[in-house]
Amino acid sequence: MAGLVGIMLAAALGGAVDLSRQYRGTSALQAAVDAIALSAAKQLEKDIDAAPDEAALAIGRASLPPELKSIPIVIQVDKEQRTVKVAAEGSIKPSFLPLVRIDSMNVAAMATSSIQRKQYTDFYVLVDASESMNIAASDDDRKKLEAFTAKWMRENGKMKDWRGTRIERPCAFACHIVEPEWADKSVYDMNQEALQKQPSEGARLRIDVVRDAVKTMTRQILGENAKPNSMWKTRISTAFFSDDFAWGIQRPTDLGGDVIASLEEKARPVASKHTNFANAFNRFNAGLGDQGTGERSSDPEKIAILITDGVRDTDPWFGSFGLGPLDPKLCKVIKDKGMKLVVLEVKYVANYDKDGFFKSRVSGYYDGISEGLRDCASSGLHFVASDADNAAAKLLEVTKALLPSRRLVQ
Repeated sequence: MAGLVGIMLAAALGGAVDLSRQYRGTSALQAAVDAIALSAAKQLEKDIDAAPDEAALAIGRASLPPELKSIPIVIQVDKEQRTVKVAAEGSIKPSFLPLVRIDSMNVAAMATSSIQRKQYTDFYVLVDASESMNIAASDDDRKKLEAFTAKWMRENGKMKDWRGTRIERPCAFACHIVEPEWADKSVYDMNQEALQKQPSEGARLRIDVVRDAVKTMTRQILGENAKPNSMWKTRISTAFFSDDFAWGIQRPTDLGGDVIASLEEKARPVASKHTNFANAFNRFNAGLGDQGTGERSSDPEKIAILITDGVRDTDPWFGSFGLGPLDPKLCKVIKDKGMKLVVLEVKYVANYDKDGFFKSRVSGYYDGISEGLRDCASSGLHFVASDADNAAAKLLEVTKALLPSRRLVQ
């Protein structure tokens, strides 16, 4: 009886050691097939009809412990799905489990990797340049706008008090507008004059910060073209809208200097009081055309990027009916083409309400702005910038989300 118990105890304790070896062996085998799948996929990028050479197997086997080096490893290539499947299965001999008549332990692993091909992608960036995107980018910038609009009213305003002194009234509604509205210059125009006369007096506007963020994104995306052996060929087109619509570059280009020059030229004059999403999306969608396969430069994959605060303000004649959040139905026609639609929401400024504009015009639907933009975007591609200065960081996230990568799919 003591001998039998001793054998069982040895088998139990030794079995734990053997099972630990089996777990380590399976983990090592999985790491090996992962490496082989990725290496083989990289080899097949240039010629999918070629057979993966021994180098891919050697990469994986090199990391295996001696007892696993002889395990069969099979590589299968699916040309239609453009994947490489690697499977390995075998056994290792236990040290203690033979005491209970277990003479082998199975180890197996499998990995599937996608095979990249040369991908041509055109990015279409649509930027909201309406009045609410032309307000101050920060509290300090807002104070500058208030200061020189008040100065303008003192020097040019027609309203006087009973003593004949011109009335000083700074910009209203977070500097959306000059108060009173009969002023012959917008806050935007006044700011441009201030920048030209004395740059330190001028303010950074939200559209300026967003434009610079788009420049950074442009450099990152077009920078992929210059990377050695890059399989991703990119071009960019920019467009701006407010009450009207303006293409920045009619055709997508891979010349970063042209894109940036267009951003400088087109972002400024589009400033307008209203935001007509329906007009913008109809014309933007027409310019996009149909989705391509991405296999040729003449048939590129297309990705749309919308940057906006999400507030619709179509026409003053419609009163409150012209105000509201973006209607996600406008976005559906682009997504139905099979195109990704990225939305960067630059949060609408709701903090400054000296004259009750926000309360009367926006507060009733403010909570629905983000919801509409989230529904507008393709799944997982709605990004939110807390303010204009945060837009650059968020566009970096957008770029990373869109960059293709060789990856394990299983």
